[in-house]
Amino acid sequence: MDQRPDNEIILAELAEPATPFRHHEPYGVPRRFGVGTMLIVTTAYGMLLAVLRLAGWPPGATAWILAFISLVGLGQMLLFGAKRPREASVVTGAIGLPLAMFAFAMSFGFDDPHTWLAGLVCAVPFGAAAGYLAGGVVAGVFLVMDAVEQKLAILFPRSAERNK
Repeated sequence: MDQRPDNEIILAELAEPATPFRHHEPYGVPRRFGVGTMLIVTTAYGMLLAVLRLAGWPPGATAWILAFISLVGLGQMLLFGAKRPREASVVTGAIGLPLAMFAFAMSFGFDDPHTWLAGLVCAVPFGAAAGYLAGGVVAGVFLVMDAVEQKLAILFPRSAERNK
């Protein structure tokens, strides 16, 4: 028995237009959002706090991580008109980490200014990378939130129309 497909089937599949790839804008913190978004973000922060506490992170490190992620989220919302969240995350991280190190040095003092200067210079690329990763975490929260909203709109079409 011959397992090859008929020529008609092959021609029909070739003639069928390809489904277009849906290009989404990159996810990030929107400029405006509602109470539901605040609840989701608060839940995400609570989950992050629980994971960090379970991992045994010290409170100072936990506070620093939360402050850095919040700073990156603010950068996504305010820089570039909230249109380019990846670039905003990199810029915010590249500026935010050296500033945090400088504030730490001013608060607690430093022995050798040359060492701190070298640390600040090295903090720029590391901060850019950390900002990109933190931005990915922030964008992931909004990606999941968007997916849940789309599924809820399918399940409850009337309530989605009323909320618009």
